[in-house]
Amino acid sequence: MKSTVITARRLLIWLTGVVVCLVAVDMLSGVIMRTYHSRSGLKGDYVMIEHVINGCPDSVLVLGSSVALNSIDTRTLGDSLSTSAYNAAVNGQRLPFVLTLLKGMESAGKMPQTILLGLHGSDFYSEGNGSRYNILAPYYNQGNLYLDSLLSSRRAIEPILLRSNLYRYNTSWFRILLYELLSMAPDNPTGFVAKPIPPVFPTRETLIQGFDSLGISRERLDQIGDIMDICHANDIDLTIIFTPLYSFAYQTAIDSVAAIAEKYPNTAVWNDTQLPPFVSDSTLFYDPVHLNISGAKIYTDTVISRLKKASDL
Repeated sequence: MKSTVITARRLLIWLTGVVVCLVAVDMLSGVIMRTYHSRSGLKGDYVMIEHVINGCPDSVLVLGSSVALNSIDTRTLGDSLSTSAYNAAVNGQRLPFVLTLLKGMESAGKMPQTILLGLHGSDFYSEGNGSRYNILAPYYNQGNLYLDSLLSSRRAIEPILLRSNLYRYNTSWFRILLYELLSMAPDNPTGFVAKPIPPVFPTRETLIQGFDSLGISRERLDQIGDIMDICHANDIDLTIIFTPLYSFAYQTAIDSVAAIAEKYPNTAVWNDTQLPPFVSDSTLFYDPVHLNISGAKIYTDTVISRLKKASDL
C-alpha cells in the first residue's frame, strides 16, 4: 500500500513537471516569435500580408489568390497611372482571407482608393476558411476580431487551444522558417510575382464531367456581398476580375457575382476568362489557370488601358 502511494506521488510530481515544462516552453516560444516578428518581419507570403493587414498605404490594391498575384504587374500599373499600386494577393486563399485583410485595413482607417480583386470561378463552389487560411495564425489576438472569430470557429475547444503559442504556430512555424532560410520575399517590391515560361505549354482544360451539377456556395456569395459592402461604405472603387483562362469558364458563378454587383454603383465585374488573345494562345499561360510572365505583361497593359479609360469618363 505504501509503495503504491509513493508511486502515485512520483507520477503526480512527474506529470506536474511535464506540465510546467510545457507551459514554460509555450511561453518562451511566444516571446521568441513575437520578438522575431517585431524586429525582422515575416518573409514570403507574409510580406504581402504585412504590407496591408494593418492599413494599406497604396492607392491601388490587388487582392485575391494566385490568379491575381500572377496576372497584374503592379509596378508597371503604378508607373503607368502615376500612382502607388501593390499586389497583396496570396497563393491558395479564398474570400475569407480577402475579407480579413479588408477588415484589418478598415479598422486601421487606411484603405486604398481602388481594389482589383482577382478571382477564379471555382472559388464559389467551396465553403469554409480555405486550407491555407491558418497562415494568419501569427496575427491571432492582435485586434482583428474577424480573423479571431474564423480561427476560433473550427471546434468549440478552439478558443482555448489558440491561447497556446505551440498550437497556434503548429502549422505555420515551418513555413516561416523556410521563408527565412530561402529569403522567399518577392523580387518585385510592389508584390507582383510572375510565373515563368513553362517548358511545355498547357493544353486546354475541359469541363469536368458533372461539375455543372454542383451548387454555388451561398456562403461565398454572402462573402462577396460583404466585400462589396465594405468597399461601398469606404468609397472604394472595386473591380472584380475573373482572369484569363486556358480553360472553361465558370459562367454560373460569374453571372451570380455580376448580379450582386449591379446593386453597387462603385463595383464592376470583368469576365476575362475567354478574352482574346489569351483564349486561343497557350504560350501566354504557365498552366490552364495562371498566366506566365508574357501573358501577365499583355494583361497588365489591358488593365491599365481600361482604368485610364474609366478615369477619363
